Amino acid sequence: MPTNEEVIAQIKNAPAQIKRAAQVATLLGLLLATRAIILAIGENRLSVKQFVYSAIFIGFFATNGVSLLQKSRAGFVLLLIFGSIPILGSLAGGLHLLVLVFTGAFLNRVSETVVSVICVLQLLAIVVLLVSMLSSAARSYIWESTQSQA
Repeated sequence: MPTNEEVIAQIKNAPAQIKRAAQVATLLGLLLATRAIILAIGENRLSVKQFVYSAIFIGFFATNGVSLLQKSRAGFVLLLIFGSIPILGSLAGGLHLLVLVFTGAFLNRVSETVVSVICVLQLLAIVVLLVSMLSSAARSYIWESTQSQA
């Protein structure tokens, strides 16, 4: 088991794309959780279940993002898969924001406007996450042989 100094050194030596992917993965979890809670509030059906799901979103994306710093291949694959799933919903939310702006209804429907803005931020986070993770530096850092480091 590595010592704290070894783990800190490994984190410091990680490429910038991996550090950015870890941060953006956590941000994506926060955005997904915030969107779920705001939608539940807007529909007057907020429950403990929403908070539990939100905590699961944040925990999943944050732990898999941090696992990238320790060269976790499973975390890499899970983030690629589950980070890509909400891209269509985020795109639809962005288009809904355009409809709200062009029809002038964005001031009357505040909760829909806020959720649509979060969708746009989510779309940006997903794109940054995928670009960071699929860069050659990030892929070589994650998939390089661990035997060469010993």
